[in-house]
Amino acid sequence: MVATSTNLSVPWNLTFANCECLGGWRTQSQQPTTNDAHQGGGTTFSHADWLGTERVRRLYNGAVCESISSLPFGDAQTTSGGCYHPSSLHFTGKERDSESGLDYFGARFDSSILGRFMSPDSPSYSNRKNPQSWNLYAYSLNNPVTFRDADGHKIDCTNNVQQCQQDAANSTGNAQAAARVTTETTKHGWWIFKWTETSIKITGDINSFRALSPNASKLADLVTSKDTISVSYDQYAKPSIWANGITLNGGSTSYTPSEGYDAQAFIDPNRTAGVTYDQDAVDQHIPEANTAEEWGHEVEGHIWGELFGGHPGMINGHASRANMRDSITGENAVRALDPARGQKAPEFHHNYNDKDTVP
Repeated sequence: MVATSTNLSVPWNLTFANCECLGGWRTQSQQPTTNDAHQGGGTTFSHADWLGTERVRRLYNGAVCESISSLPFGDAQTTSGGCYHPSSLHFTGKERDSESGLDYFGARFDSSILGRFMSPDSPSYSNRKNPQSWNLYAYSLNNPVTFRDADGHKIDCTNNVQQCQQDAANSTGNAQAAARVTTETTKHGWWIFKWTETSIKITGDINSFRALSPNASKLADLVTSKDTISVSYDQYAKPSIWANGITLNGGSTSYTPSEGYDAQAFIDPNRTAGVTYDQDAVDQHIPEANTAEEWGHEVEGHIWGELFGGHPGMINGHASRANMRDSITGENAVRALDPARGQKAPEFHHNYNDKDTVP
């Protein structure tokens, strides 16, 4: 996950489920139960610190009815007073499990007592320029007073951000969905250890976005997954510092966990006249894939097929035809925007009919 620097000038900027935000105040309406600290239910106004951790609640008349304190990692939480129902949303606005005491961050659970996550982060978040990022169990670069951890829902555009956003939008195969695909850039680090990350975001209600097209639904799956998917625009694909890279010559490729790598796609936007980069299209006498179609092929195809479609790219060292079909389906959904682009047949996917492939 990504450690996100906070904005000290905007201390109250969280949105909670079943809450209505009024400027910097968060209102919370609650119905009475037999366990209420006060008689009856009511509306309270919650105030959070610069990290999003709730610190004070007030009644409608401005009177403080509850105050909350804790140590930097969210441990040793104490509450004075009571406003109807105690909230389970505390440390940076995350939900705390009452049985385990762990805070749920979407991708992982965090222990405020240990100041560590209970499972490691993706190695893609380890930045050689910042030693604090080398511990994949660490919370917010071990600096919880300055940073908070995001929720782990990411498709990272590692470079060429404008092209990345445009291809992600066009890959949905739907104009309404495309208009709702945007990016968010986050700055990380401190002193000389600074870097930025840009990720794909979807605006509005996620379920209505899913309903717009099959590829929109797949993109939503990936954006809201616990995994980090990186997309790079380069002439050379190298999935790790130990792997042998390949030259793309205008084409694209992707890697998945079944191959021993983090989920990542590489797209080469540079085309050379007279050089074939999409032999599958040439063999079927249709135009070679553009970058949006390559995004659909690699991201909503190969990567989605493994992470969500139940079709690993590799099975016991053998390429999977089911995953190849996912990639053609993802690409064809983009090609369908323009009938002149044609459609690919699954059996024309390179290596589809090799004797060592599996169904």
